[in-house]
Amino acid sequence: MLLDFEKDSDRRISGICRAITRLILIVILMNVIHVFNISPALYPTLIVVSIILMTPTFFFEILNMHSKKIRYMVLALLVIMAGILYSILSYHVIIMLDEPLDTLQGVLIYGIIPRVIELIAISLICIGITGKFSRRNLRLAANIAWQHHERYDGKGYENELSGEKINIYARAVAVADVFDALVSKRCYKKSWTPTQAREEILNQSGRQFDPQITKLFDEHFDEFLKVMEDYPDA
Repeated sequence: MLLDFEKDSDRRISGICRAITRLILIVILMNVIHVFNISPALYPTLIVVSIILMTPTFFFEILNMHSKKIRYMVLALLVIMAGILYSILSYHVIIMLDEPLDTLQGVLIYGIIPRVIELIAISLICIGITGKFSRRNLRLAANIAWQHHERYDGKGYENELSGEKINIYARAVAVADVFDALVSKRCYKKSWTPTQAREEILNQSGRQFDPQITKLFDEHFDEFLKVMEDYPDA
C-alpha cells in the first residue's frame, strides 16, 4: 500500500511537469503565430527546460524507477529548472521594451505567465519536500497501527512478531496505549490507579513489553503522570 502511495505521488509530479511542458510549447506556438513577442533566442532555453520537465516522466513512468536517489535527482533538476526559467524570463522583461507592461500582451507574457510558471515550479519543489516527510510519517503511522498489539514474546497479533522484529515505535506505543487504557474509565471497567497500572506494565516486561522500554517507562513515570494531569479524559 505504501509503495503504491509513493508511486502515485511520483505519477502526479510527472503529470504536473507534463502540463507545464505543454504550457511552454503553447507559448512558443503562440509566439510563432505572432500572438506574443518572445525573442527566438530564448527557444533553446525553453526547450532545455521542457526536457528537464520530462525527466520525472522518463524515470518514474517509462523506466519505473522510484528510489530515493532518483527522487532527489529529479527534485534537484526541478530546482535548477526553476532558477533558469525565472532568470531568463526576468531578463526578457528587462530587455524587451517593445511590449510595455501597460498593454494586455505585455501584462500577460511579461507579468502573469512568468509568475504562474514560477509559482508552479516552487509548488513542485514544495510537493517534493513535503511529500518526503508525509511518506515517512505515513510509514511510521502504518507501523504503529499494524504492530502495537504484538507482544514482545511473540504471542500477540497480527503476525506474532517478537522482540526487535516489532517496530521500535510500535513497542513504545504499546506501553503508552496499555497505560492509558488501564488508568481510563470505560463502560466495562473502572479505572486503575496509576500505581496499579505501573505495576502491571512492569510485571509484563519481557512478555508483553520490551524490557528496555518498560525500564524507561519506570524511570520517567512522573512524566506520564504529568501528561495525565495536563490531558485528562473529557
